[in-house]
Amino acid sequence: MNSKINETKRLLRKDLTNRIAMLTVEDQLLQAQSVFTQIEQLDRFKKANSIGMYWSMKGELPTHEFVNQWSLSKKIFLPQINGVDMIFRRFTNSNELVREDKFGIFESTGEIESQLDLLIVPSLAFDHNGNRLGKGKGFYDRYLVDHPKIHTIGVGFNIQLVASVPIERFDIPMNEVVCA
Repeated sequence: MNSKINETKRLLRKDLTNRIAMLTVEDQLLQAQSVFTQIEQLDRFKKANSIGMYWSMKGELPTHEFVNQWSLSKKIFLPQINGVDMIFRRFTNSNELVREDKFGIFESTGEIESQLDLLIVPSLAFDHNGNRLGKGKGFYDRYLVDHPKIHTIGVGFNIQLVASVPIERFDIPMNEVVCA
């Protein structure tokens, strides 16, 4: 790995983590509402039956309301860490979620997805070319290498859209980015 790119990514992660932490809960919820209202208007979303999402943690665009709402009419799948890979399991309600120990994410225990129509992806940063800066473990990039036909939408707060995200050969860009 290029040490200069690695250091640039580290500094960008640190800066954005600090900036996100300064957002009020109210501002986070308002921005999430704006992002998901935009997504609900997209033809890709309207036509999708099975959607990969994430159950948000602190510092991520809040998704709980959106996941709960749309799980009533669409098949919503949440990521589950499986070694160094990621799979998606069907979400039915928040009572069935379990906290994964290593990264602290909440995972579903439902059926494993066979094919997602759409994948909504969190990140720390995006640029206008769809490049994303995740947390550095590469789970989404590895998943997308194995599932190249899934349409991806990166989501985030308005401060997460930056001029340029440093990328490497294994970084997979998003098809679309929606920030508040």
